[in-house]
Amino acid sequence: MRDIDSSARSRFIKVAAWVFPIMSFLGYFVGFRMYGKAGVGLAIGAAVGAIAAFTTWLCIEALGSSSVNLLYGKRRPVYSEYEKYEGELHQARHQKTQNNYHKALVTVNDILKNAPDLPEALYLKAQILVQGYRKGDEAKILLQRILTVLPERGETYHRWAETLLDEIDAEKDR
Repeated sequence: MRDIDSSARSRFIKVAAWVFPIMSFLGYFVGFRMYGKAGVGLAIGAAVGAIAAFTTWLCIEALGSSSVNLLYGKRRPVYSEYEKYEGELHQARHQKTQNNYHKALVTVNDILKNAPDLPEALYLKAQILVQGYRKGDEAKILLQRILTVLPERGETYHRWAETLLDEIDAEKDR
C-alpha cells in the first residue's frame, strides 16, 4: 500500500476500535435473545460490529472530506518552481559530478525549456559549460541572466553567479 493511504488506514482502525466492540456487544445480545444460542449471538454480534464500524468510518470520511471541500474548496498542491524540478536538478547535478556533462546538459536544457529563468538550472548549466566544455562566454550569458532574475546581492545564486563570473574572467586573463 502507498504511504498516502496510511492516514486513512489509521483513521479506520481508530473508528473500528471504538465502534466494533460496542456494536458487537449489542449484536450479541440481540442475536442471543432472538435465537437463544451463544454461537449465533456471537456471529450476529461480529457481523453487526464489522458493518457498523465500516459504515461509521465511511460516513466520517465522506462527511469530513465533503465539509472540508465545502469550506475551503478542493485545492491542488502548490509547488515552487524549484520543487517542480528538484528531482531533475538533482539528477543533472549527479551526472555532472560523474563527469557525464552531455547527459547533464541535456537534463538541464529540458528544465530550462519549461522554466527559462530558474536560477538553480541556469547556474548548473553555467557550471556544466565551464567545467565540461570550457565555454566561459556562453556561461557568462547565463550568469548575467541570473543577476537580472535575482537582483539582490544577498541572494545565494546571485553571489554564486558573481563568483563564477569572476573565476571565468580570471581564467581568461591567464
